[in-house]
Amino acid sequence: MTNYFNHPYCSNSKLSSLGREIGVLPEILGDPYERFRLGTLADAVITEPENLNFKDMIVGQYSFTKAEYNVALAKKKRLEQNKIYASYLKLNPEYQKEVYLEQFDFGKFKLNMKAKLDYFVPGIVADLKTTASTSQKQFEECVYRFGYHRQMVLYCLLTGCKEAILFAVSNIKPYNVFVVRIKEGSKVWNDGLKELNELAFKYYMTLI
Repeated sequence: MTNYFNHPYCSNSKLSSLGREIGVLPEILGDPYERFRLGTLADAVITEPENLNFKDMIVGQYSFTKAEYNVALAKKKRLEQNKIYASYLKLNPEYQKEVYLEQFDFGKFKLNMKAKLDYFVPGIVADLKTTASTSQKQFEECVYRFGYHRQMVLYCLLTGCKEAILFAVSNIKPYNVFVVRIKEGSKVWNDGLKELNELAFKYYMTLI
């Protein structure tokens, strides 16, 4: 079975790392270990409950407390109360879909690409975020700051989708939910596509 994280193909995460390394994208403040640990817990509780090890309180390489697990459950409950999220779930999405494409064509160059999608239905890909944002406006700013629009455009291109949805749950009580829809041809899509092509080309240049 393929181990996604050890697979050598280029991913959105590798593009983000390159962007921060060369100063195109801002550094992410805070402890990266804690950010990924709590994000991994939320992902598991909401999209991969079968990967939770309740006996040892472990998800993959990360351990967590009962209190942290209860917070993740509260976030899941808030998310499921969102009408757009509830409607998307009725489409019976595939969770944590892995995609591997050899020599994906960016136009002037090609790259071997991979992606791990939180949710997928034909035509619409979706991703789950936890965020420090406390308002819709703040999260929309995060979409640009952290390249979420570029990520979702990439996922759409790799799967032939024309629309993407970002579902974000605030880390701060009452764990408000924010939704951003990105459709092909929109300004957010075009901005994400521009950033994607620029970073993918810089990554390609590191290989030759």
